[in-house]
Amino acid sequence: MREIKFRAWDNGIMLGPVGILLTGTPAWLTMLSSEADIMLYTGLKDKNGVEIYEGDVISAYGTRDKVYWGGIGWEPFEGSMLDAHDSVGYEIIGNIYENPELVDK
Repeated sequence: MREIKFRAWDNGIMLGPVGILLTGTPAWLTMLSSEADIMLYTGLKDKNGVEIYEGDVISAYGTRDKVYWGGIGWEPFEGSMLDAHDSVGYEIIGNIYENPELVDK
């Protein structure tokens, strides 16, 4: 079973990650601004053991890819799908909020 965790980008600060408990919502999630972006943990870790979240930018097999989670995989810049079960070759190199230059082409 995949662990359910979130992090959030709000007012220039990355908050979390925090797990969701069946008994309620973490307090910081209820205090976010209306402009906050909430990112879901994919359940995968990169080759260094770092958790991969939506909004991360990964280097994978010579390409640079933006992570989104839709239940099926990744959304690479080139538009092809990567194997979401093969995270061994992935390395997080930043995220779209703190490192926007990584997604600018």
